Amino acid sequence: MCAACGDLAEDTVKSLISSDALIGNSIELYSTAASTNDICLNLCRNQMPEGAVVIADAQTEGRGRLGRKWISPPEQNIYMSILLRPDMHPKSASVITLLASIACIKAIKLILPNLEAHIKWPNDIMIGHKKAGGILTESRIEGTKVSCTIVGIGLNVNMPEQLLPRETIIPATSILAETETALNRSELAAAIIKETEECYLLLKNKGSKAVIDIWLSMSKMIGSQITVTSNEDIISGIAEGLDEDGMLIVRDQIGLLKTIISGDVRIVSHG
Repeated sequence: MCAACGDLAEDTVKSLISSDALIGNSIELYSTAASTNDICLNLCRNQMPEGAVVIADAQTEGRGRLGRKWISPPEQNIYMSILLRPDMHPKSASVITLLASIACIKAIKLILPNLEAHIKWPNDIMIGHKKAGGILTESRIEGTKVSCTIVGIGLNVNMPEQLLPRETIIPATSILAETETALNRSELAAAIIKETEECYLLLKNKGSKAVIDIWLSMSKMIGSQITVTSNEDIISGIAEGLDEDGMLIVRDQIGLLKTIISGDVRIVSHG
């Protein structure tokens, strides 16, 4: 672990979080970690209470959805995982990904209110038509309940354009590349933590629909013509919305509604 890694400092993040906060009650900052999600999974196994946060300045084995590698160089971005213990059925756990996406957008807009940041299902943080970050949610299931959920957040913050990965399904970007503004990562990380708590408490108090409604208001894909690659199937149609568990509803080319559990979405034309 490290006390400070450039503009990312454990004490600074802690000082910006309320002492009675649910999320951020424990914050650990590592100079380098294999994967913050893996560290958080170990905390889960060791019965750590929910709300623990793990942040790394760099990752050696960062990953995204479907086992894809997440490029994680030092002194540039945010790599963070949060341990939650939601009281919910496994089929509804995807709502946690939605609330983390909301938290990231709200945190970014607190600092850069005019930035065109929005959400693409299931886990993409977008700036314009490019991807600036993603959410990797991993859950442990016991019986019919989620025993813990790890919310992994990877956000390209101060990554120069020339270092952005090129061979990606969606063009990659960073906040710096889009705005020419370098952000303080401690301040942004703290904002994400606080916004995640606000969204998580909304989920606990009001249920999934309240979170999904906010997600829909922040997404530009609903009503758009899309293609979804799910396993080996490719579905084309209009993104109609999300169901009560956060699954994507698509009206296909012959007018049938289909529910998509997981997949890669490409927006063909905006609605």
